[in-house]
Amino acid sequence: MKKRVILPTLCFAVLSTVAFEQTIEAAEPPSGIESQHNVRYVAVDQGSSLNMRAEASTNASVVSKLANGTSVTVLSEANGWAKINANGKTGYVSNQFLNGQKAAPKLATPKQTSVKTETKYVSVNTGSILNLRSSASTSASIIGNLSNGTAVTVQSDSNGWAKVNVNGKTGYVSSQYLASKKNTSATKPTTSTPAKTETRYVSVNSGSVLNLRSSASTSASIIGNLSNGTAVTVQSDSKGWAKVTVNGKTGYVSSQYLTGKTNTAPTKPSTSTPAKTETKYVSVNSGSKLNLRSGASTSASIIGSLTNGTAVTVQSDSKGWAKVNVNGKTGYVSSQYLTGKTNTAPSKPSTSTPAKTETRYVSVNSGSVLNLRSSASTSASIIGNLSNGTAVTVQSDSKGWAKV
Repeated sequence: MKKRVILPTLCFAVLSTVAFEQTIEAAEPPSGIESQHNVRYVAVDQGSSLNMRAEASTNASVVSKLANGTSVTVLSEANGWAKINANGKTGYVSNQFLNGQKAAPKLATPKQTSVKTETKYVSVNTGSILNLRSSASTSASIIGNLSNGTAVTVQSDSNGWAKVNVNGKTGYVSSQYLASKKNTSATKPTTSTPAKTETRYVSVNSGSVLNLRSSASTSASIIGNLSNGTAVTVQSDSKGWAKVTVNGKTGYVSSQYLTGKTNTAPTKPSTSTPAKTETKYVSVNSGSKLNLRSGASTSASIIGSLTNGTAVTVQSDSKGWAKVNVNGKTGYVSSQYLTGKTNTAPSKPSTSTPAKTETRYVSVNSGSVLNLRSSASTSASIIGNLSNGTAVTVQSDSKGWAKV
């Protein structure tokens, strides 16, 4: 009977010991987890705060601001960012502003601040604005507009972009539009404007019009017609073309038909017309034709073909092209094929042909070819290729081009 009482007591003691040992072992891991975290302290200037962001990026939203000396638990660190837990929130901060001891870094921080920050001023033309962008790229979103003379605090400057703080916002601007001194004077931008614009007047024959084109080319589309005496505002003048504004439109006209004085009197153009017009005659080989083009260029469209001896009225002659009127059409022809006297006799061109023709031979490097083009221009279409030694009959030679 006594043995039955003693045995249960021993079993209970053994079982209790095992259960107690298991409880102790289960309680040990939490202490190990806590030891993995690193407690640090925010180290910024007095009065400043450290931004805790939603992600490891300066573009991420700010979820909290931490004052100097704030205790934070560092969960992980990578690429200069520390993932932390502070004040019940989890976020990311720059790990250069964390310290192992609760003490503000008085030596290091002031040096970095004084070097990296500088007050500068926006320097753009009066009436213009400088875009404040979310990142250092022209494709980044615009988060603000800064007028001339606006003061900004420059935090850094790299690759032509300045990181600035202005009006409570931090963003990026092109550093070329920042100046060390404030300049709000409106006199300089305005004085340069009148020098670039000038009023001129269309000067064409009575009954004629000057084409206003979409670009500086005779092949460009016509967006308007300007009569004699029309006032235009010249914005620029280059290579014989003037960029003008007239009647609410901006386009290009030939600058040779603009004058500094208005001339709307119908009598003067009529008296000067005989001096500007002249009758000439097409002079080409029998059986050949002279192309009448829409503009003074070999690439302009052909609007007619003129046979030998055709009479044309020459309105102007410039740079090897004559503007002529013939058969009710106005166009351009190569002035070298016009003569002051008519020559319709077929015998004369045939007798003069032997004197103008000559047999020559292509001389290029072995393996190379000489391009045969449709007209005397490197932009003309290629109609054939001639190898070294090929014999050709030269009909004419002018300005470095031989007609063969």
